[in-house]
Amino acid sequence: MSVIIPSFYEKAVQCRARLIGNTRQEEQYMRFRITLIALMLATVVLYSSFAQSEQQIIKLATQRAGSLLSTAGEPLVHCAMGKANMPYEIIKVPWERAQRDTEQGLFDGFFMASRNSRRDEYATWSTPFVTIQWLYVVRKDAEIFLNNLSHLQFAANLGSARLAWLEEQYKQGKLNKTINAVDSNKQALKMLINRRIDVALMNNLDLNKTIKQRSIDPLNLKTFVAKEKPTALYFSKLFLDANAGFLDKFNASLLSCIKEQN
Repeated sequence: MSVIIPSFYEKAVQCRARLIGNTRQEEQYMRFRITLIALMLATVVLYSSFAQSEQQIIKLATQRAGSLLSTAGEPLVHCAMGKANMPYEIIKVPWERAQRDTEQGLFDGFFMASRNSRRDEYATWSTPFVTIQWLYVVRKDAEIFLNNLSHLQFAANLGSARLAWLEEQYKQGKLNKTINAVDSNKQALKMLINRRIDVALMNNLDLNKTIKQRSIDPLNLKTFVAKEKPTALYFSKLFLDANAGFLDKFNASLLSCIKEQN
């Protein structure tokens, strides 16, 4: 017995030491796991906070204050962007710059715009939501035959789809005289009244406003409808490529806003 007891005792002590060692290792492992999980959760929270702070603000350009077309469409833009839950800002700049800077990636879109092939090269049209009329505006004493316009001198606003359309008519030989590109509707009507041009191509909203601003007697003018044109918001293709599915979301929100408005 004197031999067995010490041997058994030694084995028991060794076993207990191993158990204590294993327990300490398990405790250390558990502390490591808890620390790792805490670090992972902290990383997720920090990333989420960073992502929200860095969320892209969508920059939309429109014409400077005074454009009735922009004024007509802006409430629906606000509504649709709000429903789409995307941060945005609206920047008012000259119309030609709104389009040029969108093409160059400085803006994410522009409104209100009718559709044409030039704009389609770098941007995508949304669902249209304001319809306007393009009007041939002439002096009261002018004799105009809509089936024979080729010999007349036309003018339209710089950067407008109306100017692009007239220039295309000229290239195709349907108009014989080069088109005057003017800076404003006021300039177009002034040139018309002073007989420097025969026809100003304007939209109905801006024509009515300009007549009031310049105190022009509307009885001294005649108008003919050239086209009915839907208008919408153009989003840059660069922006849409980086935000897949956004256009569908915006259009759905826009249709909801239109129904609420009606």
